[in-house]
Amino acid sequence: MSIHNKFEKEKSYKKLAESVNAILWQYDIEFDSWEYVSPQAERILGYKPNEWLGLDFWVNHVHHEDRDEAKSYCLQCTAKGEDHVFEYRFRKKDGTYAWIRDEVSVVMQDGEPKKIRGFMIDITEIKNLENKIRNLSYKDHLTGLYNRRYLDNEIQRLNYSRNYPISVIVGDLDKLKKVNDKYGHKQGDIYIKKAAEVLKNIFRTEEIIARTGGDEFAIILTETDENNTKKICKRIHKEFIKLNKKKDLPFPINISLGSATVSNKDMNIYKCYERADRNMYINKEAK
Repeated sequence: MSIHNKFEKEKSYKKLAESVNAILWQYDIEFDSWEYVSPQAERILGYKPNEWLGLDFWVNHVHHEDRDEAKSYCLQCTAKGEDHVFEYRFRKKDGTYAWIRDEVSVVMQDGEPKKIRGFMIDITEIKNLENKIRNLSYKDHLTGLYNRRYLDNEIQRLNYSRNYPISVIVGDLDKLKKVNDKYGHKQGDIYIKKAAEVLKNIFRTEEIIARTGGDEFAIILTETDENNTKKICKRIHKEFIKLNKKKDLPFPINISLGSATVSNKDMNIYKCYERADRNMYINKEAK
């Protein structure tokens, strides 16, 4: 092959590489330098190829929640000479974040990793769609509150958290069956939505409020002790009294509540939920 033909072929390959919707790159481990970053980097992330200086550039732009795991995973795989694929959020030049899927190949020499190369794909739209679908699957269609599936996931997650004390409040609407029997299920649904609105107005957006059944609700409160939880229960009752004073419902709506608290990770939150549920039924029967 002539030098001219070889040059034209390399030029064609380069043009092909720079036409794909991804950032192609190659990094030299020994010299801590990016040997090549394709021009798509500026369009996708806002940074020109000559701004990629050393591994720290990449590390410092990975979202702080993803950084340790992404860096550790990449370094471990590279040290073993294993190709790898991982996803993380990367801070763009405008300050927003893009979800990146990074597919990496390791170049070995004399049993040691010398270079890594790969391509970064912007998967932000896919991630946003996944989150939208996930959120829909976690929401109760009638009230907009979280559903039992989400609550179970959060309890499992919080069992390993440091947000103690954690309190659980379980609520059950009183006499909803009578409302359904006398006024119909459509009116019953209005009662359920009114109750959900009361709870939404009391708690902060980061609190976990779920509709766990037809007329049942549960609230998970992090960093909330037993004393404050009881105060919150009193406030819930007062808000329902205010709702009934408006007299825009044909039948008063009330709620029975039960609560329980765990103070440390040695106490299971599922057991706490069961205690709160039992306490709710005790309070309901005492009315």
